[in-house]
Amino acid sequence: MRIGRHFGQCVASIPGCGAIAHRCRSYAEGFKKSRELQPSRHRAFALPFHQPYSAFRPRAKGRQCCVSHPSPVPVFVHIHYPDLIPELVASLSILPGEIHLYATFSPQVSRGSMEPLRACARESHVLLCENRGRDIRPFLATLAEYASEIRSRNYLCGLKLHTKKSPHLTCGDAWRQYLFSELCENASECLDAFAGSPRVGLIGPKGHLLRQELHAAANEKHLSYASQALLDSPHAYRRSKAFVAGSMFWFRVEPLVDLATQAMNRLGGLFEDEKGQYDGTAAHAFERFFGVWISAANLTVQDTNGNQTPWKGIHLC
Repeated sequence: MRIGRHFGQCVASIPGCGAIAHRCRSYAEGFKKSRELQPSRHRAFALPFHQPYSAFRPRAKGRQCCVSHPSPVPVFVHIHYPDLIPELVASLSILPGEIHLYATFSPQVSRGSMEPLRACARESHVLLCENRGRDIRPFLATLAEYASEIRSRNYLCGLKLHTKKSPHLTCGDAWRQYLFSELCENASECLDAFAGSPRVGLIGPKGHLLRQELHAAANEKHLSYASQALLDSPHAYRRSKAFVAGSMFWFRVEPLVDLATQAMNRLGGLFEDEKGQYDGTAAHAFERFFGVWISAANLTVQDTNGNQTPWKGIHLC
């Protein structure tokens, strides 16, 4: 549990999270000899970060066209940290079937460094995006820009990933690797879930559904504004129970294309310049609003285990 000893550094540095840090340290001590941390719905989901970082790296299987999923999968990635491109390529290499890549990159990233990503896709679009709205605005902008093409291809579902570092957390690398691994290694199961039920709207990593009402406080202004602009009610976001933490997920394509086209037309200027904010920005609000939009369409938000019940929080490391 070496990483567990750094709970205080990782969590207590976030305003208002001292109690969570104390509880996390208690978990670390209580599960030192456990093979895997066991979650409790009354507290928070605990990720098994006592395992080495390598445990979360995707197991390369080589690209093989999956018989049950022969259609190309659209993958939307945003690159802000180019040093993480090899890790992302390794994750994409285990997806079943062919990939259609829609990639965006920040101004400090060279276009040439995107070539390894393009090489792992059957088709690719690469766009330079200004450094606003983290990974969220580039994702919405790409969906809106290519809305006609995306609709014409009749994609059922897509995958959203980004080069997440979380430099304010000591366990940022392990967290990102867990997200990549959980979404990519369970790709076939996620594709089956979308194909098997027209009500599945969003699938996040195991344990990453959080309760909307407990994590909306700093984002209520933006959530209310978006709800009024896009759902005709400033309180619409309160009807949503869950959102996917980390903003990496599988999603049903058509609803989010609709969201992106409307959001970029009406709210494109809402996203702030990047200043290292921890919370309270339009990007943080839209991380939560994806769940609001999906719920408003009478679709479900769930994790890779099929769970639809959100947690109170996540014990990160």
